[in-house]
Amino acid sequence: MIARSDWPTEAEVATWLDKARAMRVGVIGERIIDEYIWVQPEGRSAKESYVTWRRDGLDRFPGGSTAVYFHIREYVDNLTFISDQCPVLVKTRYVERAFVHKVFSLVSETSVPPMQERKLVPGDLLVVADYGHGYITKWAATWLQSIGRRIALTVQANSLNWGLNTLRKWASCFYFVVDRQELALARRDQVHLADEAALADEMARMGASYSALTLGHEGVLLMDASGASVRFPALSQTVVDRVGAGDAFLAWSAPLLNAGAPLAVAGFVGSLAAGIQVGIIANSRPVTLDEVKRRLREVLTSTS
Repeated sequence: MIARSDWPTEAEVATWLDKARAMRVGVIGERIIDEYIWVQPEGRSAKESYVTWRRDGLDRFPGGSTAVYFHIREYVDNLTFISDQCPVLVKTRYVERAFVHKVFSLVSETSVPPMQERKLVPGDLLVVADYGHGYITKWAATWLQSIGRRIALTVQANSLNWGLNTLRKWASCFYFVVDRQELALARRDQVHLADEAALADEMARMGASYSALTLGHEGVLLMDASGASVRFPALSQTVVDRVGAGDAFLAWSAPLLNAGAPLAVAGFVGSLAAGIQVGIIANSRPVTLDEVKRRLREVLTSTS
């Protein structure tokens, strides 16, 4: 774990956020609506083994690549949403309101039509949110890698694509973010190497300059191509809903790394954003720049 004396200062973070603001960034990936149908338990059926639930409202939140775009829009001025023509996939979750506990989920469709070759505006960085619902095919991944832009990447494993959507779809990238399960699926290996060793192997395969391994309540590990690494603890205050935490980390760390920020700065800011995100229900709103700055001051003050 990085020593607290080595954490970036408020001035360092502000300097790199200003540099990231000038980046030209594009966001591409599936557009998802996270639909929460709120329910309350009424009791167990007297005749069968199930619980009767009472519906208590409905909310719809922009998820997927749209959520990533809204996060980055908080601190990057020259930003393009490339997935504007991608159909929206609705993921419905039945959620107990009191503890934001997911009871079960439904989808009407499991995939969207694949993306087609299209003209992309010039840019410094392409943030790809590949949720494995068919929009970014193997062909699309190959084409995106051929256009000469740096790619920051998340390739998500979820209940609709388990084992079928992994980093192995991609041959190269500038930066990728995974969790332990996604890294194990990419490596096709259940033997747990040390986090650093497994991450370094995958970085070498992809020729990546940077990578991040998100570890939930254990924090996050960032590494660069030289083998240098930093670990940050989880910086959350209150955990309300874990949906979107990894996307927030990607969105708040990728432009910083592209701007040349040190691992410690990108990891710190990404961890702050992810910690704020888990205190928000789904992607009901993005993490704001003011929130990141305020939380930064709180954390530095509490550890000084």
